[in-house]
Amino acid sequence: MNRKEVIEFLDNRETYNKVLNIITDECHNNGVHLGDYSEQSYIAGGAVANTIHNLINKDKPTYNNTKSIINDIDLFCFNRGEGLNWGLPIFDTQNFISQTINPTLNMDGYGRAWVGTNGESISMVSTDRFGIINKIGISVYLNPNCQFIIEDYYKQLLDNFDLNCCSAGIDRLNGKIIYNDKFVDFLVSNQIEVTMVSSPLQTSVRMLKKSKELNTNVSNFETEMSLLQHTFVNDSYKYIGSEWWDKSKKHGSFLSNYFEFTSPNSNEENLFEYTSKDFELTKYFDQFKFRSESSLIGFWDLFVRKKNQDNLNKLVTFYVQNTHFSLAPKESITWSIIKKYRNKIRTANLNFDFIDTLGFAPEYFECEFSLEDLVNVSRFNKLLEENFIDPRICLTSNIKSHVKFLKFFKSKFIDEHGLIKMSLLNNVITKVEPSQRLKLSTFNCDDKIKSFIKVINNLWFNMSDSYRYRHKFENGFGKQYEINLNDIEF
Repeated sequence: MNRKEVIEFLDNRETYNKVLNIITDECHNNGVHLGDYSEQSYIAGGAVANTIHNLINKDKPTYNNTKSIINDIDLFCFNRGEGLNWGLPIFDTQNFISQTINPTLNMDGYGRAWVGTNGESISMVSTDRFGIINKIGISVYLNPNCQFIIEDYYKQLLDNFDLNCCSAGIDRLNGKIIYNDKFVDFLVSNQIEVTMVSSPLQTSVRMLKKSKELNTNVSNFETEMSLLQHTFVNDSYKYIGSEWWDKSKKHGSFLSNYFEFTSPNSNEENLFEYTSKDFELTKYFDQFKFRSESSLIGFWDLFVRKKNQDNLNKLVTFYVQNTHFSLAPKESITWSIIKKYRNKIRTANLNFDFIDTLGFAPEYFECEFSLEDLVNVSRFNKLLEENFIDPRICLTSNIKSHVKFLKFFKSKFIDEHGLIKMSLLNNVITKVEPSQRLKLSTFNCDDKIKSFIKVINNLWFNMSDSYRYRHKFENGFGKQYEINLNDIEF
């Protein structure tokens, strides 16, 4: 199937019914009744993805599986969390940024904690086993002013899985299959790709297992293992618990090709340390500074997987012309060299970079853009950083809409001398309700502009008869007094 055919297949109600029936029958065969669980519980991961993969490939002569491989069924139950206050401290612009558009916080196979699109904290809080069903509780700590809609988190969950071959689920509330672009990529290419890198050892074992179960094309396997090894450049050592220590022994002959293990950590009982075996850095890697694991994935898609050669050419041209970017590495740089000489790593741009951008907006370059757009955005980011403003406050879903928002930002917050109106900007960020601040951080350009305009307008006194405001002021002794603006004569 081509990409269009795959999407049509996934969106077909008949496909949804087939997948649900297969999973329901599998539950029944194992003494479990799926109907006992609320339709709000979201079935996602291997059971759904493997079933879809089987339906597409079962008639191919090279495919060995006569039925779907369902080892267990992951049932995700979302609820509104209690007890956490996600109101943002006043005058804390960094907190505003980090709590609204932060990438994944932590994960292990499935993401254990991440920040949602509305700035909410989302955490896996419980797991229970009922035969073949693995029930996973997820708490969403949402701002009190925001409505809790369970379906909003279905696709977000998929985006936090570590392999593209798992990124599918079934929404029983609305009778449809939920998937992301990476899962479509998998079905078209039949190649497993790593989509999260926080737990390289666990992901390695899962990828090996999935590739064998699904008869996938493994021509890219070593490239994906190389990606997992590259994660150690920023973090020299990682840790596993006793459960995964036992699993690693079973796959020792495979894992020993890529990782080295140490004795249990002396400070933590049953905690085992591991690192990467020596490897050679891929081309251009040494010229970037990766501030997040998500940005590494973005780099890998462009520079290694080369999913869009035209965009790659534009980026390389930009870096060559505007930074000290080198087309040819000066020397072969390996993991062993990095461990000894950390300063061997060069960076094309020490400011907030397009590779950083990909860590927050993976589809940033999936639009038409020019070399001029790259230059203008880069210069604007530098201007913001020179004024101690986090460029992420202006970030949108793609570079074209980003340019549009920057033009708006310039019209509102930069004066005729090219200076940023810091007082106005600080007021916009800090003197609004937390829920409104969350709207300011949206990646939708038009919504972001509307939110900024709304806040700006509400900062000023409207002296017409139709608008009367009472404002509180504080004297030097901390006592509040009120002024009615309608009593002031001019």
